[in-house]
Amino acid sequence: MVGKSSSSGFAGFINSFQLWNAPISSFSSYINAVCGSGHACLWSCDLSHYWSESSYLSCNSCSKGCVRAINCNICDDSLCLICAGFGAGKCTQCVSNAIGTPCTCIAGYMTSFDGSSCVACSNGCSHCTDTAYNTCSACNKGFYFFPPTRQCLNSCPSGYSAFPRMARNGAILGKALYNTGINTCDYSVDYGINLDLTDKISLNTVSGFNVGWDVANTYPYFTDVNHPIPSYKRGYYFEANSYLLSSVVIAPAFTISIWVKSIVNGIILSKHLSSPILTISIDTSGHPSLLITFSDSSSAALSTSTSIFNSWHFLSFTGQIQSNGKTLLNLYINTTPINSYTTTTSICFEDLLGEIYVGNDQPLGFAGFEGFLSRIMIYNSYSHQADDYKVSSCSSGCSACPSNFQCLSECAFNSYPDSCSSCLPGCNKGCVDNLSCSLCRDKECPACDNFTGECASCIANAAKVNGHCKCVAGAGWILSSQTCEFCHSICDNCSTVQFDGCLTCISGYYLIQSLCMPFCPTGYVINGSNCDRAPGYANYLVFNLMPHQIKDIVTDLASSIPVLTGKDNNFYPNYDTTDPIATIYRGYYFTGSSYMQLPPYTGTSSPLFTFSPKFVMTTWIKPISSTGTIFSKGQISGGTFKKYVSFELIGKMPSLALTLKGSTIIAYASSNPLLEVTLLQWSFLFVESSISGTPPQQIITLQTNSNSDFSSSLPSSWFIDLQNSFLISIGVSYLDASTLTSFFNGFLWDLKIYNDIPSSALVSSTCNTCSLCPIDNANTCLDSCLIDSYWNGNSCLACLTGCSSKGCVRKDLNCNLCQDVICEKCNDYTSTCNKCKTNASLVGTSCQCNSGYYWNDSNESCELCDISCKSCTSPNWYDCLACYSGYYKVLGSCTSSCPSGYTSSSAGVCIISQEKIFDLNLNTLNGVVYDKASLIPVVTGSTKEFYPDYEADDPIPAYLRGFYFNGESSLLRMPEYSTYNSPKLVIVPSFTISI
Repeated sequence: MVGKSSSSGFAGFINSFQLWNAPISSFSSYINAVCGSGHACLWSCDLSHYWSESSYLSCNSCSKGCVRAINCNICDDSLCLICAGFGAGKCTQCVSNAIGTPCTCIAGYMTSFDGSSCVACSNGCSHCTDTAYNTCSACNKGFYFFPPTRQCLNSCPSGYSAFPRMARNGAILGKALYNTGINTCDYSVDYGINLDLTDKISLNTVSGFNVGWDVANTYPYFTDVNHPIPSYKRGYYFEANSYLLSSVVIAPAFTISIWVKSIVNGIILSKHLSSPILTISIDTSGHPSLLITFSDSSSAALSTSTSIFNSWHFLSFTGQIQSNGKTLLNLYINTTPINSYTTTTSICFEDLLGEIYVGNDQPLGFAGFEGFLSRIMIYNSYSHQADDYKVSSCSSGCSACPSNFQCLSECAFNSYPDSCSSCLPGCNKGCVDNLSCSLCRDKECPACDNFTGECASCIANAAKVNGHCKCVAGAGWILSSQTCEFCHSICDNCSTVQFDGCLTCISGYYLIQSLCMPFCPTGYVINGSNCDRAPGYANYLVFNLMPHQIKDIVTDLASSIPVLTGKDNNFYPNYDTTDPIATIYRGYYFTGSSYMQLPPYTGTSSPLFTFSPKFVMTTWIKPISSTGTIFSKGQISGGTFKKYVSFELIGKMPSLALTLKGSTIIAYASSNPLLEVTLLQWSFLFVESSISGTPPQQIITLQTNSNSDFSSSLPSSWFIDLQNSFLISIGVSYLDASTLTSFFNGFLWDLKIYNDIPSSALVSSTCNTCSLCPIDNANTCLDSCLIDSYWNGNSCLACLTGCSSKGCVRKDLNCNLCQDVICEKCNDYTSTCNKCKTNASLVGTSCQCNSGYYWNDSNESCELCDISCKSCTSPNWYDCLACYSGYYKVLGSCTSSCPSGYTSSSAGVCIISQEKIFDLNLNTLNGVVYDKASLIPVVTGSTKEFYPDYEADDPIPAYLRGFYFNGESSLLRMPEYSTYNSPKLVIVPSFTISI
């Protein structure tokens, strides 16, 4: 025995045992001084350690020793179960799932971390660095290596291509020239789905998706109830049944982004294998959510409380595989993170080739969402949640848009993206304008596959012009039939084949009110082949006669047309019998022989007034008689007057007569008693010429106050006015060139003509004391006075007898209408006078009698003052108001000097300076006595000789009795007398004498 005897044993290491048959004196040839024989150093450590390059390391728990730290296997090959020696190549049996020399784990297994065994890789992996699913480096046959997540997948995700690879020494090398059964997923594009529904009108396939179940359909044949509907600038519109279908494999790490405008809840997207493994939906509150199934058949839901109903939103869902193999899910709305979820174990989403539905989930019958969907992107990595979301440079100024920078329209399905105008009735598949239900760029295109591309062919009676389908010349787009049809003879293009369906006109005609006319009427200007409204004509008002002043020629306020009163230029105050009478607050009064004229008339040839085919005429009148013409236009033809427009009262009923195209004369007078005017009362009259019906016919509408009536069964024709060679009158009609007839008798407050149907109110019902009043009279009712009275602000007062047929504004003899009674001629009832009466002149803004004249109220004229008066209030000398130069005014009279007790002012007025001007005491014997007030010398008799030598004409002094006058010759004299010239005694007209 070696190492043990019968009584004891050896403890320690024996590396070798040698025995010689002879004594050996030297062992140098057997033992190396440093490393021993064979140059192999012997370990000097105990059994619980092993040598590792530079030091001895512990074998840890290996009681039988070790050669490496990771396990207790003492074979050179760590995967060797049984070996014949310590050296390499000595293994006689490998561990399970290992083969070869040295032992190597078979495909699908990897060396364990302690090196002692082969552990299985994740399913599908032929080579791996760990047992986790995301540590593969090569795959078994039938699986595909996916480099981004280091997985072996049953199918390459969409966007990747499968290529064979060559395996060598367990490493994946470059592309193989031959299929060895080892495949990898090669990158093609970064996305698996790029579903862009912008500008698409496909009903079969779009971006690799089937549209509904019937892929044989093409626009415009919507025979499949599962078709979503293309919508201009909004992608496709999905209803509950609508869906798109494709086959796709979604990568384990993914981004799904969607531009959606949801209106009703339902499924947006669902991915199926044998059952749904990924579903994106909207609940009844508009909250989006993701439901996903993982590789271990567990599932998770990711949702939010944010509603996305009724406006465009950008949804993104991402799945990220973390380093520990767990999957992190994120939900974003408009790139803002909303919610997230992380799996609790190392699992991932694993897809196979299968169906993906957008909208209705057909296999399960779950209703799809209702709303618009523009784009869906499914990326094969998790970091693309913002790729299709732009917040600057969007085409139409929206705050956010897809990466094509085209704003998505918020318009509803049954409207189109301008200002969201409504589609035509019956356009149940939407529209791109309000001219047709077609979704093509050109409405004359029968079929198309996008909204903007050129049409392949055009419908009947249409042809391509510069790449666009257009109705041929002389034909127009007919809205009702959605076809191109040939137009009425005067139309070059039209919307109906009737005469009122013109869109453009043949040469020499101009479009107005959907009709073609040989000229543009008043209020319109020629713009190419159209009649455009001229600036300044609000509400189509083209003639506005307001005879509220005192003018021979009244200029209308809309078109500045001069309207002449009567036959010539005579007018107030020297009316001709043909002149209407100006009346304050009541317009003009037509006497029964009065009328007015529009150009052309003597001396005035323009501007001329012409009607449009559709027009409205209104007036406020107070008729005295039951029949008469309000407005008339026509021409002399064959010696008689032919009426083209005649607005009349016939038996108290309004009437309108017109001459239509082809010289057909029509007239309509209502028989409705509600339209009857009341004599001596104000009435608002309204007449309208319009076209309506199919086929179109001329319509006449009449209205009195608030009651209206219209014609029926009039011809299918239209009114065309005279452009020249006509006569227009107000208040009368012509019988022939020299005979007038049908005079109107009554008041006319206004006359308005609108050359189209006005859109705003023409009469006011919010009046102070009546039910209706003029719209432009400040809600004030027209006064009720007749021609023989005037309104004083409270009631009608009678004019003087001489003014009963001329009217007045106050009680005066001359029927003066001017505010200034001294004015003879004025333009209105308040403004500056044009001509003053005889012996009067304009001073500032009013008339005054000339110097030397005064206003005599009794005969209403300026009459001569007293010769001394420059102005006065009567012909009396004492009624002076001012004096001529050299005279002084005192107490209403004019004198050459101021009286005693007065002093003169610079203004020529005598101002009193003392009241007592003469105080004479005759209790004296002096022949010259001076008064005490003014020192005026008073001489007795003929000279100053007096007592005691009396002269024959001296008075006799008497003591305490003054002077005695004999009654025959006695007198006293004052200046001017003899040599006594001053001061003089000048007495004013108004004086007092006491004796």
